Amino acid sequence: MTTRILTIVERFQQIGEQNVRDLPIYNHKLRVEAINFQRLTPTELVGVLITPWFMDLMVIPDELEPWDIHATGKRVTRELPAKNYQFIQGGDEVLGSYLTCSLYSPMDAFDYQELAQSAALTALHTALTPPEPPPPPECDRRDFLRGKFLK
Repeated sequence: MTTRILTIVERFQQIGEQNVRDLPIYNHKLRVEAINFQRLTPTELVGVLITPWFMDLMVIPDELEPWDIHATGKRVTRELPAKNYQFIQGGDEVLGSYLTCSLYSPMDAFDYQELAQSAALTALHTALTPPEPPPPPECDRRDFLRGKFLK
């Protein structure tokens, strides 16, 4: 795990302990975990962040970028291999800027960490798998021999 990803996990652990732990949305059965962050572009990583209060698909710069507080909350459309996703611009003074796409919130549907991990991996696989190409149009033998290739 890169230093950048470790910083994100540590920061969200801190946020959880300081700000969210006593709220009803906090699932004490779960912990903060970064799932399968990988290269999306030459300068960005994509993965899933699990916390006890949310699970998000995240796109982060691989190097710390200054946080633009004025961009926080803005919607950003990003093309991933499967389709276009709507992300929200986020960030803070420790992590800099990042993009999030909510997968689950709150996390009360998850009774244990492994279940959340499985859901995270499934969501990431779905986002990063290009759609199947459409099947070729059917052409029966007679039409083919007559030069009519498409029905």
